[in-house]
Amino acid sequence: MGSRWRRGGLQSFAGEHLRRRFCRPEDVGWRRFSSTGGGTRNRCRDLDGAADGKGDHRAGGREHAPRRVRLSDQAFSAGSRTRHRPPSCPARAVVAGKCPAQARYGAPGRTSEIHGQSPAMHSVRDKVTRVATTNATVLITGETGTGKELVARAIHRNSLRACKPFIPVNCAAFTETLLESELFGHEKGAFTGADRVRQGLFEAADQGTLFLDEAAEITLAAQAKLLRVLTDGQVLRAGSTEPRPVDVRILVATHRDLKKRVEEGLFREDLYYRLTAVPIHIPSLREHADDVPELCAIFCRQVAAELAVTPRRISQEGIALLQRYAFPGNLRELKNMIERAYILSSSEELGPKDLTLTLTDSAMRSETNQAIAAAVPASTENYFDLTALLERTEKDLIIRTLTASGGNQAEAGRRMACPAALWDTSSASTE
Repeated sequence: MGSRWRRGGLQSFAGEHLRRRFCRPEDVGWRRFSSTGGGTRNRCRDLDGAADGKGDHRAGGREHAPRRVRLSDQAFSAGSRTRHRPPSCPARAVVAGKCPAQARYGAPGRTSEIHGQSPAMHSVRDKVTRVATTNATVLITGETGTGKELVARAIHRNSLRACKPFIPVNCAAFTETLLESELFGHEKGAFTGADRVRQGLFEAADQGTLFLDEAAEITLAAQAKLLRVLTDGQVLRAGSTEPRPVDVRILVATHRDLKKRVEEGLFREDLYYRLTAVPIHIPSLREHADDVPELCAIFCRQVAAELAVTPRRISQEGIALLQRYAFPGNLRELKNMIERAYILSSSEELGPKDLTLTLTDSAMRSETNQAIAAAVPASTENYFDLTALLERTEKDLIIRTLTASGGNQAEAGRRMACPAALWDTSSASTE
């Protein structure tokens, strides 16, 4: 008989179900053993006996019966590497290397979605790696477009909850009533229009991670309920008197100054201290402008793949221009700028003329501050020419405003709030 598998006679439907489930050499739940004599014959007969609540182990059957192997005690080999099953990952997914949370970015311990080689970005990656393996609540701060959700996803992917749900919610997108219903759920008839029971996002994210973006916009009433969840680990649906336990890790992000919101009475102080256990601040793009060349190369590949076109590069002049730009929209603005250049330009190499810089008021203020800081002497103990300093600053601002307005002097004058009589539109020039 060797190690050949036999089905045996059909004795019960339950036995046939167990046989199909377990009597397969490729099934990782049972280990295949060679058998002789009646061992193979008794293997499937024993399954029928197990289904009926009784076993039939005749001579040789007990000795050669299949032995159940616990998956949690096994080390699974994939090629030349051996990987152990994470506590929350499905066994088959780990065996096949198809854990959904790790399929895109690789094995745990890597933060490949957080780009940049500057010291500031190295610090962010180090904090993410350290905090990911804990259950601590993390407050992620940074300007709009810096990649706060990417950091939250990196924390989730490197945690023990990686194969459980990651649910992001933008708190600024809901009214007070709708936000509480979305987060905590409600019972049927709890309020007008509640025609059925609704599970909240806290319950939907059980054993996983809930990411609260724009948390500074949460109302004071919802903040009190959120504090209760953080303290007791229980949620109370609207219209219900029975708290429901949940096991959820909470990640919070905001671009506002929460400390200032506390002083203004718009954010609870006790909740503030609960959320700031582990703060992670993401620097703006202008704070790590040295990473612009690397980010441009990455975004060029991404945009080319999304548009299904041949990848193009940005010239050195274009890179230099982007490094001087303030980027009020940070990474999001940079990617949109590259995507716009890919669509509107036919050049094989993208240069300054292909990169449309949106000089918003905040960007202009930032660039103005940088220009003034560069022009002012490091020490004012000695004499310096204030008139010359003001003239250089004024000239620099006028040239940049003219460039941004496409050489239209009237538009440039309007942007700088200058009287129209000061501009001679008949001889417009950007030089």
